[in-house]
Amino acid sequence: MYENFAKNELKNNLFEYATSELSQDAFICWLASYAHEEAEKDEALNECAKKMLEMFVKEFEGKNFKLLNVERQVDNVDVLLTVDCEGIIYKIIVEDKTYTSEHDNQLKKYKVDLEDKYKDKDKDKGIKVKGVYYKTGFQSDLSSVDEAEYQPIGREEMLKLMQPYAKKTNNQIFISYYNYWNSKQKLVETFKTLPVVDWSWWAVYGFYDYLKEKLEKSDMVCWYGDVSNPAGGFECLAIWLNNDQDKIIVKDTAKEVPCSVYFHLEFHRIYNAERNIWERRLQSSLKLQICAGKEYKNYGKKEIVNDGINIQNVREKVLEKLYSNKNLNKHYFEKPKRNGNGRHITVGVIEDFAEDAESLEKKTYEIVKDYKEILEKLKN
Repeated sequence: MYENFAKNELKNNLFEYATSELSQDAFICWLASYAHEEAEKDEALNECAKKMLEMFVKEFEGKNFKLLNVERQVDNVDVLLTVDCEGIIYKIIVEDKTYTSEHDNQLKKYKVDLEDKYKDKDKDKGIKVKGVYYKTGFQSDLSSVDEAEYQPIGREEMLKLMQPYAKKTNNQIFISYYNYWNSKQKLVETFKTLPVVDWSWWAVYGFYDYLKEKLEKSDMVCWYGDVSNPAGGFECLAIWLNNDQDKIIVKDTAKEVPCSVYFHLEFHRIYNAERNIWERRLQSSLKLQICAGKEYKNYGKKEIVNDGINIQNVREKVLEKLYSNKNLNKHYFEKPKRNGNGRHITVGVIEDFAEDAESLEKKTYEIVKDYKEILEKLKN
């Protein structure tokens, strides 16, 4: 305990201990309050607070605006800012997330509820409801944020905003918050310099985020996140082809079974008892998803069936086609050591195939090419 404490450069940083979203709510409220005309005079913080409001609502740029109120946990909203911009009242919802994500259509609901609440008030001025989604951790899919018309603000945008002001103020709350998230950003960027075996989960997700952006410029679709299982779980980047191009049809007796074929990059968490630490093992897995019907277990026959479809039979047909033809799987995937029996099944594995980010990126592109060829031949 004390050894780890001594190694921690930020051991006296408040935000090493105040890690909850409520703490981050409080920081956003505190910083925003410096935009109020009666706020404590700190030139750096006063200016930064106004720039933050302009980052939250692009319409404020180049206009005269005044912060009227800062509220927390109002109508289930994390942070609610009220701003007067040239006669129009803005209600700004700031939904704050660290390591969790939005759920149950909550973003749209918050906006609709506020719009209904204020639609009959101050009609002479007019009220606009705006949404900001502030996310300091990682999130693979922001489609629901876009659909709800919230402005996404990430860790890097906030650090870029704060960086020049951190050098101009002596305020320890501001400096501590900046240093805390800047230290996390430095961990993210270590994927560029450290060997793969030394990556922390910050580096893993930094690489996934980087690779996802590059792959999605082609016809690939990606998702990354944490997958829990009894063996310790893994950090996963799932990759597949866009527009249902990942679909194949497999015949099971008289039925045609729709399936999806995709692959994962996976960093498995393996406990090393000798070193008393969790280590990461890199693996790529070719996956088969049985898309038909609803899965349930038939314990009497010790097999999983899917509306009369024998999942294991479908799996074996794909495996037979995949490994009986040497030209189909030229370079990479090997049969898994253990057969799965669920609807999401591993049919091929590659382990420990890259030493650094450059070689891992290059190898991933090769696997993408091989995956496309395998998929095309499985369809025939």
